[in-house]
Amino acid sequence: MKNLKNKLIILAKDKIVPKAKKFLRNCTNKVYPSITIGTDILIDFLILFILFNLFKMPIFYSNIISTSVALLFNYLTNKNYILRHKNKVAEDKIRAFLVITFCGFWLIQPMIITITKSILDQNINNDNVILIIGKILASMASIYFIHFLYIMIISKKQA
Repeated sequence: MKNLKNKLIILAKDKIVPKAKKFLRNCTNKVYPSITIGTDILIDFLILFILFNLFKMPIFYSNIISTSVALLFNYLTNKNYILRHKNKVAEDKIRAFLVITFCGFWLIQPMIITITKSILDQNINNDNVILIIGKILASMASIYFIHFLYIMIISKKQA
């Protein structure tokens, strides 16, 4: 009985635990970014519509504030996941992270929302519908832009 117990312990330590760790690491690398992106988008949309509808704030300012809060959440949730180093490399990555995200949120999104609004204003009378369509298009464009540059710049700095 003692021999069987020792064999099970060795099997677990040598075979099962390493495979479980590898599986969890793979799951974390695939699932975690999706969860944070989804949460960022939810925060962004909720704050945008609250500011626009309840406080009657112009779309441009509502978007800047909502994306700023989403950016802060994104940074806080990703600083240990993406920005793992605690040295000069980390400082460079944080700067790159902020510049890339600001460009995506504060340049690309307002441009796309404004262009969408100017196109759809002639055919749709509901500002919320126009805002939803514009924000969805703007979010998709900025997510692709940000993700592409993260891979090109931040991931390269990790290597």
